[in-house]
Amino acid sequence: MKHAIPQRATSAARSLPAEAGEQPSRVLRLGLLLLLALTLLLLFWSTRPLLAQEGEPAPTEEGAPPEEAPPSEEPPPDNPLVTRLQELEGYPCPLPDFGPGVEVEPPLDPATGEPSEEPFLTCVTLNVPYDHANPDDEHTLDVVFGIKPAPGRSRGMMVVAVGGPGGAGIESAYYYLTMNRFGDLLPQEMDLLFFDQRGVGLSNPLDCPAAIDDYYDGVWNDNPETPAGEAEMIAEAKRFAESCQEEMGAPDLQPYLATSYAVEDLELFLEKLDQKQIYLYGESYGTQYAQTYAAAHPERIAGLILDGVVDLSMEGEAFYRTYVKVIYDNLLATLKDCNDDRNCAEDLGGDAVTHFEAMVKTLKAGPVTVKFPLPSGGFEERPFSYQEFRLAVGGYDTRATLQALAAAAQEDYLPLLRLYYALSLTEPQLNKPAYLPDLYDMAPAVVTTQPNVSAFSDGAYYNVDCSDYQFFEGTPEERAQAFLAAGNVIEAEFPVFSNRFYTDLPCVFWPTDGPDERPEPFTGGRYPTFVINGTADTQTPIDNGYQVYERLTNGYMITKRAGGHVHFGGGCADKILTQFLLQRVLPGQREFLCPGYFLEDRYTPLAKAKASDYKSPLALVEAVIHEIEMLPELNNMVTAATLVGCPHGGVMGIGGTWGSQHLSFANCAFIEGFAMTGSGFNGFSFSSLGGAFFEPAPSVELYITVTGDAEGQITYLSDGESGTVTIDGTYAGKPLKPTVE
Repeated sequence: MKHAIPQRATSAARSLPAEAGEQPSRVLRLGLLLLLALTLLLLFWSTRPLLAQEGEPAPTEEGAPPEEAPPSEEPPPDNPLVTRLQELEGYPCPLPDFGPGVEVEPPLDPATGEPSEEPFLTCVTLNVPYDHANPDDEHTLDVVFGIKPAPGRSRGMMVVAVGGPGGAGIESAYYYLTMNRFGDLLPQEMDLLFFDQRGVGLSNPLDCPAAIDDYYDGVWNDNPETPAGEAEMIAEAKRFAESCQEEMGAPDLQPYLATSYAVEDLELFLEKLDQKQIYLYGESYGTQYAQTYAAAHPERIAGLILDGVVDLSMEGEAFYRTYVKVIYDNLLATLKDCNDDRNCAEDLGGDAVTHFEAMVKTLKAGPVTVKFPLPSGGFEERPFSYQEFRLAVGGYDTRATLQALAAAAQEDYLPLLRLYYALSLTEPQLNKPAYLPDLYDMAPAVVTTQPNVSAFSDGAYYNVDCSDYQFFEGTPEERAQAFLAAGNVIEAEFPVFSNRFYTDLPCVFWPTDGPDERPEPFTGGRYPTFVINGTADTQTPIDNGYQVYERLTNGYMITKRAGGHVHFGGGCADKILTQFLLQRVLPGQREFLCPGYFLEDRYTPLAKAKASDYKSPLALVEAVIHEIEMLPELNNMVTAATLVGCPHGGVMGIGGTWGSQHLSFANCAFIEGFAMTGSGFNGFSFSSLGGAFFEPAPSVELYITVTGDAEGQITYLSDGESGTVTIDGTYAGKPLKPTVE
């Protein structure tokens, strides 16, 4: 199966900050995964208070004296939003449903640490017109909003617009709240509002998984750079556009799915809530949504946070050209960083750039064969092609990419194939797209005729993007040829990743057209606007952020050097944003640069060939743990439970969620001669320092019986918070003395 153009995600649905290893995105469907960082970088700076008391909207101008709240010994009043939600017939939002046998726990109560008895969100279904601007249009649809009121007095409402387009905001909320994405304090002090945009999730979902499968499996993917491949690519794009429309149905709704229509749904709901002002947070595509809303309703905005920024004034083809360039530049920078690391350069056999170019040449000549360990046990020979390579090396976890390239330099292409499966959302056992099951037991008043709607909708992606952007001029065929002509220039400048330029090629055949002119450049307002971007962000390249920031009336810029996509919820932006949202305090400077490196963590050498090559059981066990931690299946989980075939036989099971994973082993060997049976844990400890942070290293536990070169019973405990490591048990007939480092 070949996916030359990656399926996209972002952010969204389960987006985790890209510094954690995987991203999301306005463009790539990379696992719906989740966006939480592994770094604990706090900046300290001078601050100045905003001129408003806590609980009131941020001011729109400076100079007025702050008002002091009158002292009171009374307990905080009940949040009036709770009563308003009851009046609007709110109901408990459904928890994600990952299929039979998988239990989804409710978020924990921060006060007790026990599962919360309250619904993780209260849902309200709002019937909205297709076109808010046309009072004569009688067509309507239901849009679902999910709200978490602050217990007691609220300091305001933060609305979260997730990535995509096509990401389900309410399903994302489950992960953000269970994983502490916004820390302990924010959900306790502010009302949080999520929503499923029209055409997504619980809001009249439209998707076309069968059409997507056929499109990405098309023969044109074998070599789209040839004239024959280009002709087939155009034909496949046209077939996909037509078949996707047919599969989705609802042709009367499809012309009304542009962002400009969707933001009016939010405005109508805020009116129903009697909510005067909001703090609007957008991530990835959500920044496009947030800017569109703020431009239409500036009076409603108390503060705006744009995380992974889209420049609305940029033409679609210009956006994709920048996107391809950044992916290519980031890879070259990562390879050059590898040259400066002795272990990395040694594993790649010399200059990393030279060896990468040699791999490209090898794979262009034809696919290599990989002995792939099946999740059901056993092995299967599978081809690994140049098209799969192009996606595998364009990911966002530099350590995993370099380790996979180093293994390939030693004729082991299995790690690259695993990366491809994870980034293309391919189910390894069947080698087919891993579409998720229904993510919701549909709630009252929610009706769908689509039985298998995933957390991210490719159909919704194209419905929105093809309505928000106009790609070239003329007939569909003329526009397609213009697309190819622009792509040929990209192929000459930025090889390997040029195929990603064609992501929106189906838009030239879509029944809806984007506007003839781009929106006016966004300038914000008197309210504070925070722009957050990473210099290595491929989804929304840093130039987007700079351009938006430079036009703002009242802007702040937070830049992470070598940072990926989306940063609030694990990084140096957290303290700035938390102080603003909870204390109404603005930083004393306008621009911040957070340190970072493309090769953020020291490169760990590849595992030795055999267990007998290690001098101590501790070194052997820690090498195995590193191999496990590098698994894309561990870092990019698309379901709450999965099985992984081990490289030298056996199977490993993974359960739980990203950041808290329970492991099981059945004769699983990551290193030849060391087969494990037993259980384990891999996860992070949460800490609330005014934001959502992880300890700098994971806690790992293994309780295993070992067979192979030697037999043993081993208990291994590594505490990420304290840094202590303990190993106990027996191996090769000798007791292991408890070791603490």
